[in-house]
Amino acid sequence: MGRKWLLMIAGIFSGLGHPLLITALFIIFATLQQPAAERSWLISGLIVGGVIIPISLVNFIRARRGDYTNFDVSDRRQRRSMYIYILGLMAVATIALFITHQPTSFRYGVLCCFLMLIFAFLLNFWIKASLHSAVSFYLSICMFTLHISFGWIMIILSVLISASRLVLKRHTQAEVILGTALGCLAGACAYWLIIYR
Repeated sequence: MGRKWLLMIAGIFSGLGHPLLITALFIIFATLQQPAAERSWLISGLIVGGVIIPISLVNFIRARRGDYTNFDVSDRRQRRSMYIYILGLMAVATIALFITHQPTSFRYGVLCCFLMLIFAFLLNFWIKASLHSAVSFYLSICMFTLHISFGWIMIILSVLISASRLVLKRHTQAEVILGTALGCLAGACAYWLIIYR
């Protein structure tokens, strides 16, 4: 009975911490914190509508067709095509934010996330870094630029999300540690660029 409850709780944290969901929620929260709400919603629409929703649809369709083992794209070899698609969309979004001179927090936030995903893609040839861990820790550190208390809450949530991936046996310890390190490094870079640039 105890193992069943543990798996259920891990499933909840893993679902809530899915990189696409947690990123969309973070973007909406960040948008609400911006003084120029109209412009910020345009940026939010670009990232959610131009990156997150298309990736979600592609993952869903490919998982249903059997091209991907599951929506999370847990198979390391299958992730290569997913990364190429994600990196293409992220490149377009990053360039668009810089060309149109959007707020620093959005420009550098998306740029650092893009660079983090490039490293995750390159590492994927040898090891499958946990994107749940990478993205949740990345967003946690970025949250400190918006709200310190929520930043600490997100750090705790990130630890639980990472633990859930181990409990569900979706990742090894090395994959979770690598994802966490990627997220923290990219988050620290984003924090420095947003606060001190």
